[in-house]
Order: sequence, then C-alpha cells, then structure tokens
Amino acid sequence: MLFGLFDIIRNVSTDAYLIFYCLVHLDGILEDDRERVSHYIALSKDYKAPLNVIKILNSYILQYNQDDFKPHRDVASHILALLIE
Repeated sequence: MLFGLFDIIRNVSTDAYLIFYCLVHLDGILEDDRERVSHYIALSKDYKAPLNVIKILNSYILQYNQDDFKPHRDVASHILALLIE
C-alpha cells in the first residue's frame, strides 16, 4: 500500500485531489504510529524495487510551488520532516 501511494505521488501530475488524498493518508499512517517511519524508509532499501521516498517528497515540494498547492506542500513537508528526524 505504501509503495502505491508514493508511486502515485511520483507519477501522477494532473490530479491534484488524488495526490492530496495520498499525502494525507501517508501522513495519517505516520501520525497514528510514529514507529512506522521504518516502513517508509524500508521502501528505499528494497532489493527488487527501491523507492526513494525522501527524494519523491522533496521533488514534489520543489515542483509544485504555486499557492494552490500550499496545503499539499505542507503535508508533504510534514511527512518529510518525520522521515528525516
């Protein structure tokens, strides 16, 4: 499930509502249990299909800098902060 949500954020650029939905879910999963950060980081270290979640979130924040995407960036920044912590 985590892989799919990050994959949507990485690959979908036309559906802002879908991306926000994914970001909010990822944030909610972490807020429910902060120890799940290790599951997010494990995606980056997967042997067959590594997924650099920090790079995906950072790219998203930098790419969508319009005011319309401020709530999206806020949620992505919060997730990123928890992962870097």
